[in-house]
Amino acid sequence: MTDTELAEPESGPHPYFLAIEDVFLELRGSPLQLSPKDWQIARGWHDAGVPLGLVERVVREVFERRRASQKQDKVWSLRHCKRAVDAAWRRQQELAAPGSSEATEELDLAGRLARLSAALPNELGDRESLVATILGLEGDAESIEAQLAQIDHNVMAAADDAQAPSDRRDIERELAEARAALAERLPDDELERSAERLREEILRRRLGLPVLSLFAPEALPSEG
Repeated sequence: MTDTELAEPESGPHPYFLAIEDVFLELRGSPLQLSPKDWQIARGWHDAGVPLGLVERVVREVFERRRASQKQDKVWSLRHCKRAVDAAWRRQQELAAPGSSEATEELDLAGRLARLSAALPNELGDRESLVATILGLEGDAESIEAQLAQIDHNVMAAADDAQAPSDRRDIERELAEARAALAERLPDDELERSAERLREEILRRRLGLPVLSLFAPEALPSEG
């Protein structure tokens, strides 16, 4: 596959990639789009399941550290952020790993659950009951994360079922456009495997639903 084939299509980009591009170009202060190699890096994060919020946070941290160090050279490529993003993702996985004592010792579980529940959109059906359920979760980090994953699955399924026909058509149209935009860059089998995740990303973005996880950006303590 050539760099030309990996280049960003002109219409219907993948929401995950587009969000990374928006943050990176904002911080870089350049109107130039991501290069084909940058898109390969972003695709690697997506395929590995790295949460979008983690990528955005770490990319901002890389730029902030560069400004604080007063280095004159600019960050022109996602390559300069890759090591930091990969390290943050490994750290998150380690904290959530079964048998990790650090998870309970280092995480303020109650605080993360409170911030996560507060991030639920006010328009969400049965929000009060869901907030109460999340705040009432007990156990270690591994157990709570597993419970949150099941709750998240149920919330997304209910939200999908509640979509009006017109909204459902809009989602399917956006999904078709995004898949078409990726068709030249992804093999057919990878495109099919990513379809469900892509649809979920579109639905979450439209409804403002955070991923229900102790490691979601909305659950993390604010810096400073």
